Amino acid sequence: MTRAATVESSNMASSFLLPRAFGQGFAASWRDCWYELFWVRVLWTVATLLAVTVCLSAQLSGPRVEKIEDELEIPESPGNLVLLFGAVKVTQFRDKSVTAAFLHSFLVRYALGPIGILLSLAGCSTLITGFLHNGMACLVLTSPANRWLILLNRYLCGLLICALYAGLFTVATAYALAWSLECWPGIAFLGWGIYCCHLATFLGISILLGIIGKHATLVLAGTTLFWLICQLVNMTFWQASFQNVELAKLSGVTLAYWLLPKPADMMLLLDLASGAHQHFGLWPELEWAWETGRLIAWASLLSSMGVGLAAVILAGHEFRSMELV
Repeated sequence: MTRAATVESSNMASSFLLPRAFGQGFAASWRDCWYELFWVRVLWTVATLLAVTVCLSAQLSGPRVEKIEDELEIPESPGNLVLLFGAVKVTQFRDKSVTAAFLHSFLVRYALGPIGILLSLAGCSTLITGFLHNGMACLVLTSPANRWLILLNRYLCGLLICALYAGLFTVATAYALAWSLECWPGIAFLGWGIYCCHLATFLGISILLGIIGKHATLVLAGTTLFWLICQLVNMTFWQASFQNVELAKLSGVTLAYWLLPKPADMMLLLDLASGAHQHFGLWPELEWAWETGRLIAWASLLSSMGVGLAAVILAGHEFRSMELV
């Protein structure tokens, strides 16, 4: 065999082996992320089991409803909603279908809202920092693999794992309520999509802080503080608009509103998507913004997710030039 033929065959072998090596590397990275997010999976599993237990124990007796002219239904006497096998009893004027929708929207509102988001971000605080301090980083970062793809892979892994468990929570509680109350709870599934957008935005910030700070405590504190600042700016903007503050005084807040993620907007959209607004009161400023058409759902979501995407891109740029700790 000639030297040219040998080089050609070597290049062909490399062309087949390199994608395979990349595939094996990414598979190993996904397995590493799966184990790295152990506490996230535990929290979601425990929350799902507890919520399903509450839903399966739900029993509704009554209320007694009187029909007037075959159209209007007036509760003649209240019913009782029993939860946790008699430990909790609540007087109820809703029928089974409305009660099922109320319970599911209540669970979704808090599990996929601020509580679920902040707990998910807390669990994902080690997604980058844990990788930088374990033995796998030495193997991966000294290989010819693209660091940007490694970072993107870990970001998507964290997002998909949290989204999977949040989806399982939503589906499991819906079927548990349908089993116990014999009524389908409604459209609360749409709230899962808002949760994914909300998490994708702030997970990008968490990834960037992980590259810069390199410590899980700093990532957790920084992400939580940034979320609170965004919440404050978001509510300040709508409160000032609601109170007709002069546009000149509002310009700085308006700029900050559009440049930062909008957690308050996403929580309102979660309430609307899950049907929780039919059972719970909304913040007056946000309700006014939605009813007057000032709050545009797609613009709010896209601008918020754009900040998260920009954070991931900046994190990738920093990750390409950083030294292994």
